[in-house]
Amino acid sequence: SQVPCLVQNYSYSPPPLPTHCVRRLDHHRDEVWFASISHDGRLLATSSKDESIVIWERNPSGPGFNVTEVLLAYSESCSALAWSPDDQQLLSASNCTICLWTLPGSEARLVLSKHTDPVTSVTWLPD
Repeated sequence: SQVPCLVQNYSYSPPPLPTHCVRRLDHHRDEVWFASISHDGRLLATSSKDESIVIWERNPSGPGFNVTEVLLAYSESCSALAWSPDDQQLLSASNCTICLWTLPGSEARLVLSKHTDPVTSVTWLPD
């Protein structure tokens, strides 16, 4: 049998992009710059130019989300978000600072502010 060549034999048709808004989440006072869905799909974290992070919980009885937390720790916009593997903690980054949040709770559990350049990404290791 002939081994397929990905360069010549591969084709992909992506699914169509959404063409209409299915849900509008109105809580931020300015542009939303980043969103991250928890691994279990129950929570959504959004960060905005308004310097806040909003934690939304999926409404179990129907479509939509409810606000469960508003996190305020920065004097600048948040640039990255990442859920822990167990969805109990959230990392956020803004300029030269990283915050670790344990939810529920609106106080950062740990603030790392020794970076000398802007932090543009955060992630968790599996262990």
